Amino acid sequence: MRILRNVVMALSMVVSSVLTGGAAAQDTSDLGEPAITIKTNAYANLGEANVFTILIGVTEQSEYYDIDMGFGPEEFEATYATIDSEGLWHGSSIEARVSEKGEIKIYGDASKIDVIKAIGCYITDIDLSKCENLDILVLEHNELKGLDLTPNTKLSAIYLSDNPGSEETPIIIGTPKPNLQILELDIIGWLDPNFRPDYPNLKMLDLYYTRRLKSIDLSGCPLLVNLVLELTDVETLDLTPVPYLWHLNISESRIREVDFTKVPKLSELFCSHTSGTVNTDVKIESLDLTGLPELTYLSAASNNLKSLDISKNPKLRTLYIRRNDLTALDISANPNLASIDINLNRFTYSTLPADRTTFSEYFYGQKPYQVDRSYGVETAIDFTCMLRPESNTYVRVMSEPVGGTAEEVDLDAYTWENGMLTFNKTFADSVYVEFVNSELSDYTLTSSRFMVKTADEFGKPSKIVSMMVPRNTEVNFKAGISGASVDNPSKIMVDFGNGELKEFDVTSDEATTTISGTSTAYNMYIYMPENAVLSALSLDGQRLLSLDLKAATELRHLSARGCQLSTVNLAYNRCLASIDLSDNSLSTLDLAGISGSYEKTFLKKIVAANNRISNFHIVNTSGCRYLDLSNNKLEEYNLKNYDNMLHLDLSGNKIQTVNMAYLSNAEYINLSNNHISEIENMIEIPGLAELNLSGNMLTLATLPVIENAATKYVYAPQSKIVIASKAPSVALDEQNLVINGNTTEYKWVKTDGTVLVDGSDYTLKDGFTRFLTIDGDAVHCEITNGAFPAFTGENVLATTDVIPMGAPTTMIASFTVSEVGDAPVVGFRTKELSNVYIDWTSEGVDFQAYPTRSDVFVANTDVHAVVGKKAVAYTYDSPSDITVFSISGIGMSDFDGSPMTDLTMLGLYNTGLNPENMIFPEKKGIRELSITEAEISDINLAEFPSLEYLVLSNNAIENIDLSKAPALKTASLANNSISSVKLGNPQMWGLDLTRNGLSTIDVSGTPALKQLLLSGNMFAEIDLSPVASTLSALTLVGNQFTFATLPRKVDFPAMMDAYYYGNQAPVETQVINGKVDLAAQARVGDTETVYTWYYGEISVDADTGEIIGEMLSPEGDEPEYSIDNGVTTFHVNYTEPVICVMTNAEFPNLILYTNYLDISQTSGIDTIVAGTQDSIVNVYNLQGMLVRENVDRDTAVDGLAPGVYVVGGRKVVVR
Repeated sequence: MRILRNVVMALSMVVSSVLTGGAAAQDTSDLGEPAITIKTNAYANLGEANVFTILIGVTEQSEYYDIDMGFGPEEFEATYATIDSEGLWHGSSIEARVSEKGEIKIYGDASKIDVIKAIGCYITDIDLSKCENLDILVLEHNELKGLDLTPNTKLSAIYLSDNPGSEETPIIIGTPKPNLQILELDIIGWLDPNFRPDYPNLKMLDLYYTRRLKSIDLSGCPLLVNLVLELTDVETLDLTPVPYLWHLNISESRIREVDFTKVPKLSELFCSHTSGTVNTDVKIESLDLTGLPELTYLSAASNNLKSLDISKNPKLRTLYIRRNDLTALDISANPNLASIDINLNRFTYSTLPADRTTFSEYFYGQKPYQVDRSYGVETAIDFTCMLRPESNTYVRVMSEPVGGTAEEVDLDAYTWENGMLTFNKTFADSVYVEFVNSELSDYTLTSSRFMVKTADEFGKPSKIVSMMVPRNTEVNFKAGISGASVDNPSKIMVDFGNGELKEFDVTSDEATTTISGTSTAYNMYIYMPENAVLSALSLDGQRLLSLDLKAATELRHLSARGCQLSTVNLAYNRCLASIDLSDNSLSTLDLAGISGSYEKTFLKKIVAANNRISNFHIVNTSGCRYLDLSNNKLEEYNLKNYDNMLHLDLSGNKIQTVNMAYLSNAEYINLSNNHISEIENMIEIPGLAELNLSGNMLTLATLPVIENAATKYVYAPQSKIVIASKAPSVALDEQNLVINGNTTEYKWVKTDGTVLVDGSDYTLKDGFTRFLTIDGDAVHCEITNGAFPAFTGENVLATTDVIPMGAPTTMIASFTVSEVGDAPVVGFRTKELSNVYIDWTSEGVDFQAYPTRSDVFVANTDVHAVVGKKAVAYTYDSPSDITVFSISGIGMSDFDGSPMTDLTMLGLYNTGLNPENMIFPEKKGIRELSITEAEISDINLAEFPSLEYLVLSNNAIENIDLSKAPALKTASLANNSISSVKLGNPQMWGLDLTRNGLSTIDVSGTPALKQLLLSGNMFAEIDLSPVASTLSALTLVGNQFTFATLPRKVDFPAMMDAYYYGNQAPVETQVINGKVDLAAQARVGDTETVYTWYYGEISVDADTGEIIGEMLSPEGDEPEYSIDNGVTTFHVNYTEPVICVMTNAEFPNLILYTNYLDISQTSGIDTIVAGTQDSIVNVYNLQGMLVRENVDRDTAVDGLAPGVYVVGGRKVVVR
């Protein structure tokens, strides 16, 4: 909890001068020595786009300076820098952009500079020694490796939070500084070990999370009013020298007691211990506040307070003391209390403070009231402490099965009278009591859980642990019991297999007491006396055939190292704080609870090294501080939400990538000897003492750069960088980096140690090597960079061996490029580790290398295709070595793959190929064929006897016979013009015929079909009964189905939620004698269809799916229409068309529409006699008044107000 706020610094409002450089470097020799020199990592972190702001204030109205950021000096006008009443800066600033050198030099009169503000500028070093009149310095959130402010004696405010410093060059404030009033040193990695705030006018001192601070002497700052030592390691504090102290924050520090009588003016005191990672072993046992009459705010949460006297603090307004062990609190002397939080203490209703109308907040939920672990039936349990004068306390008893949900116990199972609870029956599961009081009803109090036993069972020991061991062997283990000590030992009983209980005295709550015996059978058991808790168990080295800990629900520490366990169930052990299961045979370790209430919220240390674990699961990741899963078989590990991790060891697994974003508190990380090729989100970790990434697949391009000198960084050796075994050239350009000013160097070496000569044996440019000497000897490259000095000798970063070759001559394919898309991709797979080379111009000069692998398909986006040029693909091996050939996003006017004789997959995506200009590879072995956006209209699949996966989307196919490829498992033929398809594919499970011209299909030849996609066709009906038992996904969107013809989901037992059928074509119908017959849609099964008629055009709201339009009404004395079994009869004529919308709950995602219908002359009303069909008519309203006389029938109602009229003897509605 960060309470102290920055009282001066805020957002800056400045007049910026943009000095972004870019000009050629100019001579600065006539400018003299720089007033300020700054070094920054902005370029290293952001590249050429680096831009940051530095504010400079001067003592004069205006002063000019020359700023050189690596591009030559530019003039800058500095002005006064001021702060307004809201803490906003006003002044002039530099909008800076540095060159690759990362250096800024400011020339001019240093004596006139009094303000420097540079927040988050990646500054590593700054020389301010010449700024003798510097008044305010703000360098928060930078990367300062060191800083000595001793020369700057006139400083009044210093803000240096969030800077690392180093052990060799710590952050030094120095003396004298008679004007210094504000000193903010939050999150400083290395502060001057001799730091002593000897500043006579200092008012605010903030040392939040400056962890290496061990002590503080305040004798030199007698005017101090604000002191923050939160999250430091300071152990003692003498406040005698600071009598004016007003605000004190010692939360999460190591300070256990303070004499507050020396600071009578103290108004705010923070001493909570809520952190889950820092100084967790420190709790305050008592607080003496009697000498603080001005105290208004107290935060002392999560300590071990058992009593608290606040009677001498009459001004107290806020009291935050949750999670202590308080049983009573007198607040009668605190009339100003407004906010009080005493949650999770040990109050009862009889001791809780009364609520007040003046309280703005009152939190008083409590820890469970502790009772015995078991009671006998008919025994009265005393809960009179839950009674409160002049109020009523009500109870209910809850039974909670292990891993289950709590349920209320019947009222007849117990009696509640005058605070005494008596049970008249036993329960199989533990129970607890809930209390609610009429006066304090916002929170329910509870008891701890207990068992109700029969008289015979009560007092008998309970079986807690069962285990199987080899028969007739010596058994040794250690145990601990809660509350046990040498002076007060507790009993434990063990049945070594003969049914007899042997007693042992346990003298600690830790597993220190040794228990020995000889097993007489395979099964042995540990028993605990009534009300005793097994808190720790160590079975190290004891061979176990099985271990059952279900009943040990309160076990806190378990060690079972080297027990030969293959499985372990810890789902019931919710109180575990530490586990050690190393040196077993576990393949899975699941630490989830049997239910949510059984999650291991206290578990902090997990050790399971040297097993066979490939699957690990934990729910409460944020509570884990120590995790060792080294030497297992994990292939991946998600480190999300491990925010409190201190010690992490995942070495010796098979992990390929890790995300470090959540490890900001880590002190030790070991990821060595994995398969890691990528480190994601390598954040700054200030307290990291050791990081081991050795033995992985990292390179200069992927290894993180660790700037913290205090971190022991182990990164060498790494696995060899894999390159082709034969090649005319090798691209290592990804390693060609400048890291902190260090450039990469390459050295090619033969297997006998002979070093190749640059210029005669090879040429090297920007990490790209082209071999000149072709002698058949294998060589490898050794790569070094001064930023990683450990890559040397046997630990050098090196490639695998490659035999330099001349230009490849074995062609595998060729094609003429007609177009290059936005994102072209080429990819291959080979039988052996190799390269495929493409000469993109067929000129025999430049061969682009594409690495391949035998285990996975490798895709490449580095494509140099040239329109109009023939591209030729080569290998040094046989064309039969190529198993996968894939090209996407490159248009082709021809393709010849005939040299490839053993291809299993051919992919030509978005090529526009005409099949007449295409020569296939050998077809008999192709199992996967994908050709999209070409011009294929016909293909004989019988030529592909091994074909299993087919993609021919976006072609010109009209008819296709898939039965000629009987081994097919999936076929995607979307976006063709297919009107007929023949199926005879017993193994087919997926078929996509989306957006074609099909109206019929016979699926009887695909008995294994699971997924069928037929959207965008012309189906009005379909028979899917041959695949009803297998079909699990079906799309029929955009066809001509109706409620009467759509397949019902209920007929497909394997169907999941992947059935899509919306947006069908309108249901074509007509008006006959004023009636519309839609009876065929009247019901689906027993579900009736809802018909709704609309007047005029309708639309659908895209967000809600609701119909927007003018609805006709079938209700009232004069309905506009009526419906009988799906047949609509209209009672009114309309001047605009009408449309029917049909819905049925059987198909909730479908709205059916009819076509628009004209019923202007088809009314079914027989209450008005129709007149002649003369073209000249009179118009009357329903009241019989003449509205128009002798008008043309076709335009008789044009322009009339909405309503019902009689036109030539017919009723007409005007909308």
